[in-house]
Amino acid sequence: MLNLIKNEMVKTFSTKKMYVFYGIIIVFCLMIALTIILQPGEIIAKPTGQAFPLILLKGLIGQIFPIFIIIIAVDMITNEYRNGTFKLPLLHPVSRRKYIISKIFSIIVLIVSMLGFTLASSYGIGTIFFGWGDGVIIDGSLYGSVEGVLKMMSYYGISILPLAAFSIVSVVLALLFSNTGIAVGISIGLLFALDIAATFA
Repeated sequence: MLNLIKNEMVKTFSTKKMYVFYGIIIVFCLMIALTIILQPGEIIAKPTGQAFPLILLKGLIGQIFPIFIIIIAVDMITNEYRNGTFKLPLLHPVSRRKYIISKIFSIIVLIVSMLGFTLASSYGIGTIFFGWGDGVIIDGSLYGSVEGVLKMMSYYGISILPLAAFSIVSVVLALLFSNTGIAVGISIGLLFALDIAATFA
């Protein structure tokens, strides 16, 4: 299993896709920071570097990360169909179930890497633009620097669960529809449907 996950990670990072995603995260961090800076002080309170990661998480978790996950998950499956390599690992003593599970675990590892990269980048960019600050207010409670970082890490950690669940749905859709465009389209449609349902809930 570990070898399968390692193989999937090597295949993913051998392409430019993940590096493009990391670049988009950096650009998004900079855009949010500049948007806050350019707003008049009486309209929006300026955050500190310690609070900036929470702002980024709220902005990324709803739309951008799920779309990243859809692209990664669908590409992992449909590329195998397109290149005719899906059957190759199954020729070895590896079951189809174990092969699919390894792909799901690989996606979860990639989710963790993107969240970790976002957390580190938002702390860095937030501190550059707004300063570190003396503490951070989360859910109405004031936390010191160490407690604040640990609390922020827990928020990012909790975000892994819904993203991982959505990645499983994307993998299932990719298995059902071996066409990349169809699988991505249905997954994105489902994402927007869930957002609309949440709005009216």
